[in-house]
Amino acid sequence: MKFIKKLFKQQAFVLFFLLGLMSLFNISLVVFRLNWVGFVWGDVNHYRDVLFFQDEPTFVFLIWNLFLAWIPFGLAMLVNRLHTNRPNWLLMIPTIGAWLLFFPNAPYLLTDLLHLRPRNIIPYWYDVMLFTSFAWTGLLLGLISLYPIHQFLKQYLSKPIEHGMIALLLFLCSVGIYIGRFLRWNSWDIIAEPKGLLTDLHNIFFYPAELFPELGISILFFCFLYPLYWLVKNMLETKAMI
Repeated sequence: MKFIKKLFKQQAFVLFFLLGLMSLFNISLVVFRLNWVGFVWGDVNHYRDVLFFQDEPTFVFLIWNLFLAWIPFGLAMLVNRLHTNRPNWLLMIPTIGAWLLFFPNAPYLLTDLLHLRPRNIIPYWYDVMLFTSFAWTGLLLGLISLYPIHQFLKQYLSKPIEHGMIALLLFLCSVGIYIGRFLRWNSWDIIAEPKGLLTDLHNIFFYPAELFPELGISILFFCFLYPLYWLVKNMLETKAMI
Protein backbone atom coordinates (compact mmCIF):
# COMPACT_ATOMS: atom_id res chain seq x y z
CA MET A 1 0.00 0.00 0.00
CA LYS A 2 2.82 2.41 0.81
CA PHE A 3 4.40 1.63 -2.57
CA ILE A 4 1.12 2.48 -4.35
CA LYS A 5 0.78 5.75 -2.42
CA LYS A 6 4.37 6.62 -3.30
CA LEU A 7 3.71 5.96 -6.98
CA PHE A 8 0.66 8.23 -7.01
CA LYS A 9 2.75 11.04 -5.56
CA GLN A 10 4.89 10.96 -8.71
CA GLN A 11 3.46 13.24 -11.37
CA ALA A 12 4.80 11.15 -14.28
CA PHE A 13 3.08 8.01 -13.00
CA VAL A 14 -0.21 9.82 -12.37
CA LEU A 15 -0.16 11.23 -15.91
CA PHE A 16 0.64 7.79 -17.34
CA PHE A 17 -2.17 6.23 -15.30
CA LEU A 18 -4.81 8.79 -16.26
CA LEU A 19 -3.85 8.89 -19.93
CA GLY A 20 -3.86 5.10 -19.91
CA LEU A 21 -7.42 5.11 -18.56
CA MET A 22 -8.43 7.58 -21.27
CA SER A 23 -6.87 5.35 -23.91
CA LEU A 24 -8.67 2.26 -22.61
CA PHE A 25 -11.93 4.22 -22.73
CA ASN A 26 -11.19 5.19 -26.34
CA ILE A 27 -10.49 1.59 -27.32
CA SER A 28 -13.67 0.45 -25.59
CA LEU A 29 -15.63 2.97 -27.67
CA VAL A 30 -14.30 1.38 -30.87
CA VAL A 31 -15.01 -2.16 -29.61
CA PHE A 32 -18.56 -1.23 -28.59
CA ARG A 33 -19.09 0.41 -31.97
CA LEU A 34 -18.00 -2.77 -33.74
CA ASN A 35 -20.49 -4.80 -31.69
CA TRP A 36 -23.22 -2.23 -32.36
CA VAL A 37 -22.89 -2.50 -36.15
CA GLY A 38 -22.71 -6.32 -36.05
CA PHE A 39 -19.04 -6.75 -36.90
CA VAL A 40 -17.89 -10.40 -36.68
CA TRP A 41 -14.17 -11.07 -36.24
CA GLY A 42 -14.60 -14.59 -37.61
CA ASP A 43 -15.51 -13.14 -41.01
CA VAL A 44 -12.16 -11.37 -41.35
CA ASN A 45 -10.15 -12.78 -44.27
CA HIS A 46 -8.09 -9.73 -45.18
CA TYR A 47 -6.84 -6.66 -43.33
CA ARG A 48 -9.32 -4.58 -45.34
CA ASP A 49 -12.13 -6.54 -43.67
CA VAL A 50 -11.01 -5.00 -40.37
CA LEU A 51 -10.97 -1.47 -41.75
CA PHE A 52 -14.34 -1.63 -43.53
CA PHE A 53 -17.64 -3.31 -42.73
CA GLN A 54 -20.63 -3.12 -45.06
CA ASP A 55 -18.75 -0.48 -47.08
CA GLU A 56 -18.42 1.74 -44.01
CA PRO A 57 -15.17 2.41 -42.10
CA THR A 58 -14.88 0.62 -38.74
CA PHE A 59 -12.46 3.28 -37.41
CA VAL A 60 -10.17 0.59 -36.00
CA PHE A 61 -7.36 2.70 -37.44
CA LEU A 62 -7.97 5.15 -34.59
CA ILE A 63 -6.46 2.60 -32.20
CA TRP A 64 -3.31 2.44 -34.35
CA ASN A 65 -3.13 6.24 -34.47
CA LEU A 66 -3.52 6.32 -30.69
CA PHE A 67 -0.64 3.85 -30.33
CA LEU A 68 1.53 6.15 -32.46
CA ALA A 69 0.50 9.06 -30.22
CA TRP A 70 1.85 7.19 -27.19
CA ILE A 71 5.32 6.84 -28.73
CA PRO A 72 6.39 10.50 -28.24
CA PHE A 73 5.00 10.36 -24.70
CA GLY A 74 7.09 7.28 -23.93
CA LEU A 75 10.20 8.79 -25.51
CA ALA A 76 9.70 12.01 -23.52
CA MET A 77 9.49 9.99 -20.29
CA LEU A 78 12.76 8.32 -21.30
CA VAL A 79 14.34 11.74 -21.88
CA ASN A 80 13.13 12.77 -18.45
CA ARG A 81 14.72 9.68 -16.88
CA LEU A 82 17.99 10.16 -18.77
CA HIS A 83 18.05 13.82 -17.79
CA THR A 84 17.29 13.10 -14.13
CA ASN A 85 20.31 10.87 -13.95
CA ARG A 86 23.68 11.88 -15.33
CA PRO A 87 22.93 12.84 -18.98
CA ASN A 88 24.16 10.28 -21.48
CA TRP A 89 24.43 12.29 -24.69
CA LEU A 90 24.86 9.18 -26.85
CA LEU A 91 21.34 8.17 -25.77
CA MET A 92 19.84 11.63 -25.21
CA ILE A 93 20.34 13.07 -28.70
CA PRO A 94 18.90 10.14 -30.72
CA THR A 95 16.02 9.83 -28.22
CA ILE A 96 15.07 13.48 -28.69
CA GLY A 97 15.45 13.04 -32.45
CA ALA A 98 13.10 10.05 -32.39
CA TRP A 99 10.69 12.02 -30.21
CA LEU A 100 10.61 14.86 -32.75
CA LEU A 101 9.88 12.41 -35.59
CA PHE A 102 6.90 10.91 -33.75
CA PHE A 103 5.73 14.10 -32.02
CA PRO A 104 3.26 15.10 -34.81
CA ASN A 105 1.50 11.73 -34.49
CA ALA A 106 -0.14 12.82 -31.22
CA PRO A 107 -1.99 16.02 -32.27
CA TYR A 108 -2.51 14.39 -35.69
CA LEU A 109 -5.49 12.60 -34.11
CA LEU A 110 -7.34 15.92 -34.30
CA THR A 111 -7.34 15.66 -38.09
CA ASP A 112 -9.27 12.37 -37.90
CA LEU A 113 -12.31 14.52 -37.13
CA LEU A 114 -12.66 14.93 -40.91
CA HIS A 115 -14.16 11.42 -40.95
CA LEU A 116 -17.01 12.59 -38.74
CA ARG A 117 -20.39 12.63 -40.46
CA PRO A 118 -23.86 11.19 -39.82
CA ARG A 119 -24.16 7.45 -40.59
CA ASN A 120 -27.28 5.34 -40.52
CA ILE A 121 -25.60 2.39 -38.78
CA ILE A 122 -24.91 4.24 -35.51
CA PRO A 123 -26.14 7.42 -33.76
CA TYR A 124 -24.24 10.53 -34.80
CA TRP A 125 -23.67 11.58 -31.17
CA TYR A 126 -21.76 8.34 -30.56
CA ASP A 127 -19.26 9.07 -33.33
CA VAL A 128 -18.93 12.64 -32.05
CA MET A 129 -17.85 11.23 -28.67
CA LEU A 130 -15.59 8.65 -30.34
CA PHE A 131 -13.59 11.11 -32.42
CA THR A 132 -13.54 13.84 -29.77
CA SER A 133 -12.22 11.42 -27.16
CA PHE A 134 -9.43 10.14 -29.40
CA ALA A 135 -8.52 13.68 -30.50
CA TRP A 136 -8.39 14.99 -26.93
CA THR A 137 -6.26 12.07 -25.73
CA GLY A 138 -3.82 12.49 -28.60
CA LEU A 139 -3.58 16.21 -28.00
CA LEU A 140 -2.80 15.71 -24.31
CA LEU A 141 -0.22 13.00 -25.07
CA GLY A 142 1.55 15.34 -27.47
CA LEU A 143 1.55 18.49 -25.37
CA ILE A 144 2.53 16.68 -22.17
CA SER A 145 5.37 14.94 -24.04
CA LEU A 146 6.81 18.34 -24.95
CA TYR A 147 7.15 19.31 -21.29
CA PRO A 148 10.13 17.01 -20.40
CA ILE A 149 11.86 18.10 -23.61
CA HIS A 150 11.29 21.71 -22.60
CA GLN A 151 12.71 21.07 -19.13
CA PHE A 152 15.81 19.54 -20.67
CA LEU A 153 16.36 22.43 -23.10
CA LYS A 154 15.76 24.94 -20.33
CA GLN A 155 18.97 23.84 -18.61
CA TYR A 156 21.15 24.82 -21.55
CA LEU A 157 19.40 27.74 -23.31
CA SER A 158 18.77 31.37 -22.47
CA LYS A 159 15.16 32.42 -21.96
CA PRO A 160 14.63 33.97 -25.45
CA ILE A 161 16.25 31.01 -27.23
CA GLU A 162 14.29 28.60 -25.05
CA HIS A 163 10.98 30.20 -26.10
CA GLY A 164 12.12 30.30 -29.71
CA MET A 165 13.01 26.60 -29.60
CA ILE A 166 9.58 25.67 -28.24
CA ALA A 167 7.97 27.69 -31.02
CA LEU A 168 10.19 25.94 -33.57
CA LEU A 169 9.34 22.47 -32.24
CA LEU A 170 5.61 23.22 -32.36
CA PHE A 171 5.95 24.68 -35.85
CA LEU A 172 7.78 21.55 -37.04
CA CYS A 173 5.06 19.48 -35.41
CA SER A 174 2.44 21.46 -37.33
CA VAL A 175 4.29 20.89 -40.59
CA GLY A 176 4.50 17.20 -39.70
CA ILE A 177 0.71 17.09 -39.33
CA TYR A 178 0.35 18.52 -42.84
CA ILE A 179 2.86 16.01 -44.18
CA GLY A 180 0.98 13.13 -42.59
CA ARG A 181 -2.55 14.18 -43.49
CA PHE A 182 -2.10 15.57 -47.01
CA LEU A 183 1.15 14.04 -48.30
CA ARG A 184 0.54 10.73 -46.48
CA TRP A 185 4.06 10.33 -45.11
CA ASN A 186 4.72 8.39 -41.91
CA SER A 187 7.36 9.04 -39.23
CA TRP A 188 9.40 5.99 -40.26
CA ASP A 189 9.54 7.09 -43.91
CA ILE A 190 12.63 9.14 -43.03
CA ILE A 191 14.34 5.73 -43.10
CA ALA A 192 12.07 3.79 -45.49
CA GLU A 193 11.77 6.47 -48.23
CA PRO A 194 14.09 9.36 -47.32
CA LYS A 195 14.49 10.70 -50.86
CA GLY A 196 10.79 11.27 -51.49
CA LEU A 197 10.20 12.70 -48.03
CA LEU A 198 13.15 15.09 -48.26
CA THR A 199 11.94 16.24 -51.69
CA ASP A 200 8.54 17.12 -50.27
CA LEU A 201 10.14 18.89 -47.29
CA HIS A 202 12.26 20.92 -49.73
CA ASN A 203 9.11 21.97 -51.60
CA ILE A 204 7.33 22.90 -48.37
CA PHE A 205 10.04 25.26 -47.17
CA PHE A 206 11.15 26.69 -50.53
CA TYR A 207 7.88 26.69 -52.53
CA PRO A 208 5.15 27.02 -49.88
CA ALA A 209 2.86 29.15 -52.09
CA GLU A 210 2.38 26.19 -54.45
CA LEU A 211 1.01 24.05 -51.60
CA PHE A 212 -1.69 26.42 -50.34
CA PRO A 213 -4.42 26.27 -49.19
CA GLU A 214 -3.72 22.80 -47.73
CA LEU A 215 -0.43 23.93 -46.19
CA GLY A 216 -2.42 26.49 -44.25
CA ILE A 217 -3.31 23.74 -41.78
CA SER A 218 0.26 24.04 -40.45
CA ILE A 219 -0.24 27.71 -39.62
CA LEU A 220 -3.59 27.02 -37.97
CA PHE A 221 -2.22 24.14 -35.92
CA PHE A 222 0.75 26.21 -34.78
CA CYS A 223 -1.51 29.06 -33.67
CA PHE A 224 -3.63 26.51 -31.82
CA LEU A 225 -0.86 24.41 -30.23
CA TYR A 226 1.50 27.18 -29.13
CA PRO A 227 -0.72 28.91 -26.52
CA LEU A 228 -2.28 25.57 -25.56
CA TYR A 229 1.12 24.12 -24.70
CA TRP A 230 1.89 27.02 -22.34
CA LEU A 231 -1.50 26.47 -20.71
CA VAL A 232 -0.71 22.77 -20.18
CA LYS A 233 2.76 23.65 -18.89
CA ASN A 234 1.28 26.10 -16.39
CA MET A 235 -1.20 23.47 -15.19
CA LEU A 236 1.55 20.87 -14.77
CA GLU A 237 3.55 23.29 -12.64
CA THR A 238 0.63 24.57 -10.57
CA LYS A 239 -0.28 22.41 -7.61
CA ALA A 240 -3.50 24.22 -6.81
CA MET A 241 -5.57 26.09 -9.39
CA ILE A 242 -7.72 27.85 -6.75
